[in-house]
Amino acid sequence: MPTKSAHAKRATAGRPKGGARLLKAAAPKRSSGRPKGAKNSVGKETIIAAACDLLTRLPPTRVTMSAVARYAKVDPKLVRYYFKNRDVLLCATAESLMDFSKQKIDAFIAQSDGSPEQRLEARVRALLDMQMKYPFFHRLFVEEIIPSKSAEAKSVVDRTIGVILTEYGKIAGAEDSEPKLEQVFLWSAVVGLVEAYTPLFPVMKKIFAGNLERTELSKRYGDYVMRLLLPAAKR
Repeated sequence: MPTKSAHAKRATAGRPKGGARLLKAAAPKRSSGRPKGAKNSVGKETIIAAACDLLTRLPPTRVTMSAVARYAKVDPKLVRYYFKNRDVLLCATAESLMDFSKQKIDAFIAQSDGSPEQRLEARVRALLDMQMKYPFFHRLFVEEIIPSKSAEAKSVVDRTIGVILTEYGKIAGAEDSEPKLEQVFLWSAVVGLVEAYTPLFPVMKKIFAGNLERTELSKRYGDYVMRLLLPAAKR
């Protein structure tokens, strides 16, 4: 009767040494592309939109890749497929929000005479709308984009500087590529006054005892900001 060792020898007969390792090595590796089972309807723009939505309620530090994946109800691997890291995702989010703001500004200017005063008002109104909807937008820029060393962040920063020098230059009457105090200070004043509105809105609401709706209060605040800054708009 064959012994157990004889059975073992027959079972391994003809198998090359290290066969298990060879079989494991020959197994196909998973592709590094789009995860299997990813919904066809979920693309790059959907993930960016989810990140933008999160910025309506969360500070930038809490907008992580996993948080965006949970909010968009997608596999985190899909987020990493489109955006190699959090920095790239946040830069894409900032670009999307800047595009949204530009559309609002362009729509306003298209209905105006294009004067410096009208251009200034377009920016004040558009940024107030942005601040109401995305109260953490400027924090995203200051806390995440500016400190980053990535090429994507540099692109966002360069675009912003271009807007300051060109668009605010048209308002302040200082149009050239060399930084001028007029347009830089005017941009700082617009952003500062706009940013102050959202956190102080609850106080204003109590002062006015609910007699003014938020939309109307925002409009009147925009009117006041315009009266403050109008002298900076050169004819």
